[in-house]
Amino acid sequence: MSYKYIVSRLKSVSEGIKKIGEGDLSVRIYLEGRDGITEIVKVLNASLDELEKKVKEIEYLYRHDPLRGAPNREKLLNDLKTFSSPVLLLIDINSFKSLNFLYGIDTGNIILKQVYQRLKETFGTETSRVGADEFAVLFEKPKGSEEEIFINMLQDR
Repeated sequence: MSYKYIVSRLKSVSEGIKKIGEGDLSVRIYLEGRDGITEIVKVLNASLDELEKKVKEIEYLYRHDPLRGAPNREKLLNDLKTFSSPVLLLIDINSFKSLNFLYGIDTGNIILKQVYQRLKETFGTETSRVGADEFAVLFEKPKGSEEEIFINMLQDR
């Protein structure tokens, strides 16, 4: 291998690593050959694949409740920005701690999962878990008075 050949290959690797260092985890470096540089690049690309997958998992967990998969407060706050006239319905389950104490956390988790599913089905829109026993339903404000809107939503379900 000539000196120029090695330098050009290392330059390609260096350019890719620079982009990765700037935060672009989608960059992959492609080199042909069977030398040590190619092997290093293969390991780097495989590591980037794994890192990208882990980052997506972390982003999902950051925005979703790990037990129920329901969107959480962070996702709700982010989603609020996308609505022009948002309506936010907050639901708090009274005395839920007592239920958890009497029947156990596993039973409480089953109940919370059911509440989440039913709210989602009832309102037909994104439902978020924003507290231990609190949920938020977010939707775009339809036309009409607030009373008419709420009554129509419940009758349609």
